[in-house]
Amino acid sequence: MNAAILKARGTYFKVIDGDDRVLSVNLGKMIRQLAHCRADMVIHPYIKYHVRKKSGRVVRYDITKNDVVSFDKAAERLKEVEIHAATYRTSLLRKNRIRVRENCFYEDTEYNIFPIRFVNTVCAFNDPVYVYHIGTDTQSIHPKQAFRNRKMHSRVIGDCITYYEKYETELSQVKKDYIRHIITRRIRSQYMIYIKNQKSKAVMQELWQWDQALKERSAFFIRIPIRFRSACFEDGCTALIRLSECCICFMRAYVKQD
Repeated sequence: MNAAILKARGTYFKVIDGDDRVLSVNLGKMIRQLAHCRADMVIHPYIKYHVRKKSGRVVRYDITKNDVVSFDKAAERLKEVEIHAATYRTSLLRKNRIRVRENCFYEDTEYNIFPIRFVNTVCAFNDPVYVYHIGTDTQSIHPKQAFRNRKMHSRVIGDCITYYEKYETELSQVKKDYIRHIITRRIRSQYMIYIKNQKSKAVMQELWQWDQALKERSAFFIRIPIRFRSACFEDGCTALIRLSECCICFMRAYVKQD
């Protein structure tokens, strides 16, 4: 991805993973639309396709086709424009030296966040272009793979927190909220990676250590999603079963499920 940004010759830049695919007819339509587009970011629906079940659903974004609007105006309705739905102006990525962590899974989170500081206008293409395949054991988001790669996931969260804290004063309030929402979702995911893999006391102890490191790292991001802390972590609780129960309680009480 980093190398392609430097070498790309087109006006717009889109990432397509090797294990996914595109709908050729709709891609052609979007390319023709891009010839007349001046927005910093183009958003389109994508299909989330379950390989084993052989079924899929269309993920759409609440933005009107062909209208070029300010990002701040659209952001509250977008929540998070994932890599499957995003097409950026190439010059925006290259000029601002957008780079993601290499040799690491979950770098798409950085790609969803880092360009936003420079995105002022967005427009939409209303037909699905990208087909995102899910439901395979080898995917990085599969619970077993996610647990195996949990430290990579943690590094990406750290990268995103660092980025947010570095540029917070340059962001509009809408962009702050947009980026905070994405980071908070990934923090939730990190807890769930551990909770779904309660294989040993060592695993739960690692979760406790990760939680403490997050607390030291960022007062803001530990304060927003983890209000149950005073009843568990801060009282010095090391009872690992209780820790797990508190995490599950937190998930049910304070995080909206997608």
